[in-house]
Amino acid sequence: MTAQIYVATHLLGGLGNQLFQYAAGRALAGRLGASLVLDATAFRTGYCQRPFELHRFPIQATVAWRGFRKGPRKGPVPLPDSAGPLEHALRFAGSIIGAGGGIRRPRLNVLIQKGFDYDSRFETIAGSTYLAGYWQSYRYFESSAETVRRELLQPPPPPGANRDWLSRIGQANAVCVHVRRGDYLLARELRVHGLCSPEYYEKAMHRMAEQLHDAEFFLFSDDHQWCRENFRGPGVHLVDANGPDAAAEDLRLMAACRHHVVANSSLSWWAAWLAEHPDQLTIAPEPWFAHLASTPDLVPKRWQTLPRL
Repeated sequence: MTAQIYVATHLLGGLGNQLFQYAAGRALAGRLGASLVLDATAFRTGYCQRPFELHRFPIQATVAWRGFRKGPRKGPVPLPDSAGPLEHALRFAGSIIGAGGGIRRPRLNVLIQKGFDYDSRFETIAGSTYLAGYWQSYRYFESSAETVRRELLQPPPPPGANRDWLSRIGQANAVCVHVRRGDYLLARELRVHGLCSPEYYEKAMHRMAEQLHDAEFFLFSDDHQWCRENFRGPGVHLVDANGPDAAAEDLRLMAACRHHVVANSSLSWWAAWLAEHPDQLTIAPEPWFAHLASTPDLVPKRWQTLPRL
C-alpha cells in the first residue's frame, strides 16, 4: 500500500509566528499533495508561554497536541520540553505519521531553518517532511498566497467593541500604526529585536499624511498608556478594545486598514500582507532585527522602508 505523505510543522511563538509556520507548511503540503499536521506540543507542555491561536481561523490542518517517544520500559512517554526539532520529528515518524492500520510508515525528511534568509531547499524537498523554524519570508508561500489569505481573513464574526472599530475603520481611509513594546522591553528581547523609535513613527506617519490627504491613523499596541502619551492630534485613534490574549481580534482590525505603518513584529507584518489593497501604502522598519544588518527576504519589495532608529 502506498504511504500517505505528510508535512508536519513545529509551532512556536505568538500568533504572527504561528501564521508564518502554518503558511509555509500549507504551501509545501499543497505542492506535495500531502496532509498537513501542526505540532502544537510546545503549547501543551508550557515550553511556549504564548497561547495557540490558529484555532480561530478555518485552517486546513490536523493539530497534534501531545507527542510521544518510546520509553525504555513503560511504553510511550511525553517528549521533554527541551526536545529539539530532530527529536520532535522522530516522534512524528514513530507515532502520528506512522499511526493507523495498514499505513506503511514513510521516510521522513527534516528541514531545519538555518537562518532568516530564504532557504532554497524548501523548493526541492519531496516526500513526508517535518519543518522546524520560523519561516519568516513571503517567498515560502508565494505560490499559495490567495489560499492563505482566504483562510486567514475568515475568523468568526467580531464581538462587541471590535465590531464598532471594524465599522469605523471601514468608513475611513485608515492607516494602521502598530507599536510593539511589551516583551520587547526585556533585555534579551532588546538584543534580538530592539524597538522602533518614536522618530520612525513620526516620519512614517508624516509620509502617509503627505501621500494620503484624508488619512486617519488607527493605533494598535500592547502598551496603550505609552501610545496615549506619545501620539496625539486630530485623526489619531487608539484602538484599545483588546487585551494581550486577543491577538487574532487585533489582527482582524489591523488587516481591515487600507495602509500600514509596520512595527518589527510578525503580527504587524501579517496585518499588512493580508490587507493587500491595490493602492496600499506600507512602510516597514529597517533593519527588522537588532542583531541582523538585513533580512532581504522578509519585507515584500512593494513595501517602503524607513530607518527604525
